[in-house]
Amino acid sequence: MNQPSEAGSTVSVSQMACNNISSAMTPPATGTRQRWNVTGMSKTASNNSSLMLRCAASAPKALRAVGKMRYFHAPDQPRESPMTDQYAVIGRPLGHSKSPMIHADFARETGQGLTYVAIEAPDGGFAATVERFRAEGGRGINVTLPFKLDAAAYATELSDRARLAGAVNCMKFDGARAVAENYDGLGLVNDIERNLGFPIAGRRVLLLGAGGAARGVLLPFLERGPEVLVIANRSVAKATALREQFAMRGNLVAGDYADVADQCFDIVVNATSMSLRGELPPVTARNFAAGCLAYDLVYGKGLTPFLRLARDAGAERVVDGIGMLVEQAAEAFEWWRGVRPQTQALIERLSVPLT
Repeated sequence: MNQPSEAGSTVSVSQMACNNISSAMTPPATGTRQRWNVTGMSKTASNNSSLMLRCAASAPKALRAVGKMRYFHAPDQPRESPMTDQYAVIGRPLGHSKSPMIHADFARETGQGLTYVAIEAPDGGFAATVERFRAEGGRGINVTLPFKLDAAAYATELSDRARLAGAVNCMKFDGARAVAENYDGLGLVNDIERNLGFPIAGRRVLLLGAGGAARGVLLPFLERGPEVLVIANRSVAKATALREQFAMRGNLVAGDYADVADQCFDIVVNATSMSLRGELPPVTARNFAAGCLAYDLVYGKGLTPFLRLARDAGAERVVDGIGMLVEQAAEAFEWWRGVRPQTQALIERLSVPLT
């Protein structure tokens, strides 16, 4: 689920505008729950179709243009050189992306020398974009919407998680090999169990939705041994197809929302995109058991209608998806670099108030 962003345009940024951006994007104090906001950007038309920002290092990220692809760069990491390993996230749109800042933070903490940029690829241009990045020395990529299926088709090797999810969110390159992983679900269960201290084993879990996001988290959830995992979706056929695909991995039940209206669960995960539109999935207050954890995969939207219902129904914890974002990034970073970064302080810094 991609968060919305401002559409790209032709931009020329003066030093004064850069200073405005830098001051507008001063990092929040550790422990506060805010989002980065970009203000004060003066836009001037030019004949160049690229977007370029050259800003002070105090800004969380700057943008640079290469060819017809938009590159977003964390400015306080070193620029590319023959001695610097290069990584990227590829998707569209990416104006909202926190990935360059997250990986720059990981690199500083762990003492790794690397660069990480965000590349907006055109429609139908995923493979060509990756080939160009690899030719320039790229070592690995994260993949976000709308290219997760393209990445699965491009890969030469798929992990079990990526194969079962049918989608890829992380790749690393070794010669002609393009090895693919999907860390979305692992990031989610790591956030729930490690950061929130909420064991999944023996719990009753309700998963809302049967699309790509739900498919990506099913295997890691089932590997944690819940008592039962129920998939609820408007299209029962889609939910049933997921149940059949993963049936050998754990106790799975599939149905529509009416089937679970009177059932209560220990963990309720909203894997639909409805929170992006400010809408409430068709769940009921009865779905949230006493002591329940309600988790919305969407992040940065505050108290979504789903989380508000859960809170009002008496859920013990209501959480958005920023922890999942950071944890899946940490899994990718460790896979690439062989060292695991700390995540808790960064999650706190990126969180927004759920009010």
